[in-house]
Formats: sequence, C-alpha cells, structure tokens
Amino acid sequence: MLKPREKTSPVDLVFAVLAGCFLGALIPSCGTVTPRTVSDPGASYDGNVRNSGFLGYAPDGSGVITPAAKLRYDDLCRRFGKWFHPEITEGFGVFPTSTNTWIITGEALVNWGAMARWERSNLHPK
Repeated sequence: MLKPREKTSPVDLVFAVLAGCFLGALIPSCGTVTPRTVSDPGASYDGNVRNSGFLGYAPDGSGVITPAAKLRYDDLCRRFGKWFHPEITEGFGVFPTSTNTWIITGEALVNWGAMARWERSNLHPK
C-alpha cells in the first residue's frame, strides 16, 4: 500500500525557489564570451613622423598618403581583401601623384580603417 505524502515545509519551498533562481541565473551565463578589447595606441611612425603615413584630406574627401602607408594598405588588402564584397585587391582606390605620394579615395580610407581594426582584433583571414 502507498504511504500518504508528507506535507512540505516552508523551508523546503524556500530552498527549492532559491535553488531554481540560482540555476536560472547560472546556466545562461555559462556560454557568455567577452570579446577582447581593441586598443588604439595612436598613430604609428612613418619615418621620423608619427602620422601613420597619412598626410591629410583633400577637399573631395580623399586622402594623401606616403609610399610606406601605401605598402601597409596593400598588405592589409592582401590579407583581408576577400572579406569585402566585391573583393578588394592591392592598389584598390590608390593613385600615384607626381610628388612621390599617393591619393587614396574616401572608400579606400574606410576600408583601410576596417582592415586595421580587424588586424588589431587579431582576426585571421581564412
């Protein structure tokens, strides 16, 4: 024969509610991933000047960069160009001038900023 069920005490109910709240708070936070904070230490040196090779903006929104900056931009295009649709390649949006500098379009400047941020975030292209 079955034994009648014992009455639940208020302490057991409080314990059950607290255990449920604890598990409800613990389980969802187990899978939380916190991304690494990207730090921007400032402009890098290009020769003796700390300007990252960016010399300034033109009135049309394009920029003027040094040959060393163009090489860095081309390297980023090789590594991250496939992440853009359509894909960008070395030399995308940059044009030589007669003064040993390069003109970089506004679109290419935006792409350069995105690729530099991905590089600082330690993202690795596949």
